Amino acid sequence: MINLNFSNYLNENQEDQIKKIWENDKLDRASESLYIIEYIKKKYEVNPKQSYVMNINGEWGFGKTYFMQKSSEMLKVMEHPVIYFDAWKNDYTDNPLLAFISELNESMSDHFKDDGSKKYLKDAYQAIKATFLHILMKKLTGHALEELEEKINAGKDELDDDFKDGISSLMTKAATFALSEHNAVKDSIKSFIEKMKILLEHIHNEVEHQNLPLFILIDELDRCRPSYAIELLENIKHIFDIPGVVFFIATDSKQLAHSINAIYGNNFASDTYLKRFFDQEYTLLAPKRHNFGQFLLEQSKLNESKNYFVLFEPMRAKDNTITSTYEILGKYFNLSLRDHQQVINSLETITLTYPTNAGKIHFAYMVFLIMFKQKFHHQFEYIFFNTSVDKRIKKLEEFLDSQENLDKDSLFYYFDTELKKRVPFAIPLIATVYLNLHNKEGKEMASMYDYETNKHIKSIYKQIPEDLKTMCSENDRVDYATKLYPQMVLQAGNFK
Repeated sequence: MINLNFSNYLNENQEDQIKKIWENDKLDRASESLYIIEYIKKKYEVNPKQSYVMNINGEWGFGKTYFMQKSSEMLKVMEHPVIYFDAWKNDYTDNPLLAFISELNESMSDHFKDDGSKKYLKDAYQAIKATFLHILMKKLTGHALEELEEKINAGKDELDDDFKDGISSLMTKAATFALSEHNAVKDSIKSFIEKMKILLEHIHNEVEHQNLPLFILIDELDRCRPSYAIELLENIKHIFDIPGVVFFIATDSKQLAHSINAIYGNNFASDTYLKRFFDQEYTLLAPKRHNFGQFLLEQSKLNESKNYFVLFEPMRAKDNTITSTYEILGKYFNLSLRDHQQVINSLETITLTYPTNAGKIHFAYMVFLIMFKQKFHHQFEYIFFNTSVDKRIKKLEEFLDSQENLDKDSLFYYFDTELKKRVPFAIPLIATVYLNLHNKEGKEMASMYDYETNKHIKSIYKQIPEDLKTMCSENDRVDYATKLYPQMVLQAGNFK
């Protein structure tokens, strides 16, 4: 992805505000957002008489909502009128058009305070309200008026002649009313489009610091009921074909197509059907794997869970944080995007279900186990559940040494008090240190670093916080906790 220079498109004040909006952008979405917006603006300059609907396509977990929300904020700074509509939050209603129009009316009422804009917006809203009667009657009766004749005619043979004549007269009137109603809806939509054109022209000519096009961002559509999603798309395509209006609709296109097949059958060409709603599709770039892990960690708020986790002497190493520890381990295990999702899910599950009497979670060891299990499920079960305690360290080290797809240049560091500097150590030594603890009794663990023959292991062991050693000398609470970790990791993996 080409990283666009914001200063080429924004004034200094706008640039500062937008950098602040995207300051936690772990997936490099800011440049993509600016790229898409500038593209649309240029298209509008070339053809201002055209409406435009773009599908922002991205897999689940790729940060579509983050992208849409931040893009909405950025567009406001760039002085464009913006509507943000969360389709999923309104999925409980039977009428997507009513929910959407209500959001549009409310957002634009807050946005435009001048008398002219308020008047034209009110006119447009009043014009479209007439369509709601038809929709309401269909929801109340279960059928549109034009469907009633078919329902009644199905039972005509069982009725007497006088009643049949009454039915015929009634249906003639109903048909006349239905035609009148249909024409009224058409006129209402036509009037709404004209009123919106007047509003947009007024904004363009009379309202300071507001630029066309009007951007409408619809998020979470692929999470909605298929019938709701389809009806909303139909309404957008037919009612909002208005020059100067641009839609960004975020979906996981494959998932949405799958949902539509659930209604129309597996043989239905749902991909082709969806394309008729969109003028163009932009697929968000797959994020860099380590950036994606950090993003998921922050989204889950686990990186703020200092009350749950304990790290190696946090005051001794600048990179000794939850985020940096996770990143180093993720690089070592060479996690895929899907791996990161599963690891964060397991870590979140363990954090929520961790026994309150077991102290804090030793983050590096727990995450090491989760990632090891994610990458090598069968070996995880074999080493931690089918191998004797005294052989686990050797089996683990031998297996990891044999794996060529691990990034063995990823290292942790500890502070050597004798050398007075940070010294690297290989990732597997995390497990070695904690597995060594499992073979010791409480008092033995507390004084282990005094007689440990391996100086390297001894120095690393010293990095385990003092509170663990103190607790170990009094009871076996932390010994119990670290022994429990593999079982918790295995159980958490049952969630998909």
